[in-house]
Parts: sequence; structure tokens; C-alpha cells
Amino acid sequence: MLRAQILLVPLTIISSVFLASCASYEARPFQTRPASSLVDRYEKDAFAFAARLPEDEDYLERHLGIDPIAYGLLPIEIFLENRNDTDNFEILIERASYRLVDGTELEPVPLDVVLEATRYSGWRSLPAWPLLLVPGMMVLSSVSSANEAMRDDYAQKVLVDINLPPRSDPVHGVIFFRPTDEDVDLDDVEFRKGTLTLEVTRRAAQGPGENFSAQITF
Repeated sequence: MLRAQILLVPLTIISSVFLASCASYEARPFQTRPASSLVDRYEKDAFAFAARLPEDEDYLERHLGIDPIAYGLLPIEIFLENRNDTDNFEILIERASYRLVDGTELEPVPLDVVLEATRYSGWRSLPAWPLLLVPGMMVLSSVSSANEAMRDDYAQKVLVDINLPPRSDPVHGVIFFRPTDEDVDLDDVEFRKGTLTLEVTRRAAQGPGENFSAQITF
């Protein structure tokens, strides 16, 4: 009996290390709502743009699987709506910007760069490798599966260039931002106070279109 108990201890340790070493990705969908229903919003000619900063670390991990701020990335939720009967509105994500009250400039980050910065790797399973307790192939397989799940989820959540036809369904997604100055750390700035700008092109069904800046100040 004593021998069985002695053997059970290392087996329990091995199992715990194995579970800690395997990567996994889980995230819930964001709650979608019309842009016109949010407080922080901009409206012009039946075009509505709203935004929401992340609530806290738990909120980010619940909806994005990780805390991107720890990787130098600030995710901002974007809500877009076109209630115009005739005109289209187009938005190029690469022209978005976020300027903090202290003058710090943040720029949008493409999806592939976000995924590269936040991807799971074998180094996250470091506790297992020195002890040689977990077969490497099993750990690497879990890492690959986690990265694939994150890639598929982010492909649905991260906004790319947008065209809003007349009376189209509302659009909701995330734009990741990072400081243009590589020496700036998000932990050292007040990123909850600033001005978010989207450059919008209106394609009018009749008459000339126009370009305008849609801004929200937090």
C-alpha cells in the first residue's frame, strides 16, 4: 500500500506538469450591438461609428484568449453601422490611428503581425522540458492546435478593410494598435485617454462623394 502511494506522488506531479505544458486556446465571442446604441460614438449622414476600450485583463482573456497588452498590443473594439439608403462608406484599416492625450501615437497592426507576436510556442512549455517528463511531440501538437484555433478566431474578430453598403448589417470587430515608437511601453502610458480616428470615404449614389475623419475621444 505504501509503495503504491509513493508511486502515486510522482505520477501526480507528472500529470500536473503535462497539463501545464500543453497549450490551449479558448475565447468567447464579443457581444455585438449597433454602433448607434453606444455612448462613445460618431455619427454623420446615417453613418455611425462607435468604439470601446478593453475593460480589464480578464475581459481580454475571456474574449481574445490572452492579454494582448502584455505583448505591446492594444485591442479596441469597433462598431460600424450604415443606415443610409443610397450611399456606401469605405474604411481602410491601415489609415486608422489612436493618439493619446500625452501625444503618443498608436498605429494599426495587421493580423499576421498580431498572430506572430502572440503565438504559442514550445517555450511556453518550459517547465516540462528540463524534466523530460512530457514527450515533445505531444506538446508541439498542442501548440500547433492552439495557434490554429487562435488564427481562426482572430480571422473572424479582427477587422480588415471595410465596405458598408446601404442599409447593410452592422459590423463589429477589433483593431489592434501599437505605439509607433518601439521604446514606448503600454504599461507606462495612459492608453484609456485619447482620440481614435477612422478615415472614411463616402461613395454617393448621386453626386460627388467625400472623405472625412470620424473621431471618438475617450
